[in-house]
Amino acid sequence: LQQMDDSWRGGSRQIEDLKSKLGIEYMIFGLNEASALVEIIKFLSTYPPHNLPRQTIKDMLGGPFLPKDEISGNETVHPRNRQFEIEVAARLGNKGIRIKKFDDVQFDFENKVFSIQCKRLISAGNIVQNIRKAHEQLRQQFSRGNNHGIIALSIDKLIDSDKNILAVDSVAEAESKLISHMLNFVQEHAESFNGLCGSEVMAVFIVARIVVDLNSGRSSP
Repeated sequence: LQQMDDSWRGGSRQIEDLKSKLGIEYMIFGLNEASALVEIIKFLSTYPPHNLPRQTIKDMLGGPFLPKDEISGNETVHPRNRQFEIEVAARLGNKGIRIKKFDDVQFDFENKVFSIQCKRLISAGNIVQNIRKAHEQLRQQFSRGNNHGIIALSIDKLIDSDKNILAVDSVAEAESKLISHMLNFVQEHAESFNGLCGSEVMAVFIVARIVVDLNSGRSSP
């Protein structure tokens, strides 16, 4: 991140320059991580020190440096799982929503308490398992009096956002293609969502990040 910032401040603002300096793998990793960290730092800077989720912050700093080195079902995925939890909380908090908890994220909205189960989907093989686990965890929370549930799913690994750069000519095109990725995911795995919404689950958030080469003139389908 420091190298990217130095490059920007030095007047080198082309993605090809960053690729040559950092290598494409580290450049994509740095930009994707920066997106999450900016939201997290912005939100946590408003918190008094004694209210900071210190253990969650410590947990998210561990694990392998690159996402590709995570192993599904292994403790190597835990740090970024924790980061995803705090990122979801931060994105809501930065919109003015009051966060009550960071572990098994909870927030207040219109005098109601909502719970979010955050799941990073590491491989296509664990999609159903993670959705069912999130649903069951919400059921357990509902038994304690909270009946407003949301599931947040990160599909970054499924769309290879840590490997690819999306070449587009405008922000609108980037948004359209990212939405298309999300819709394809929902349609492909529609059976996994059957019976969720309208019961304990009020909504499912699909979260994805991807590095964009804007105004590249090299857009591809």
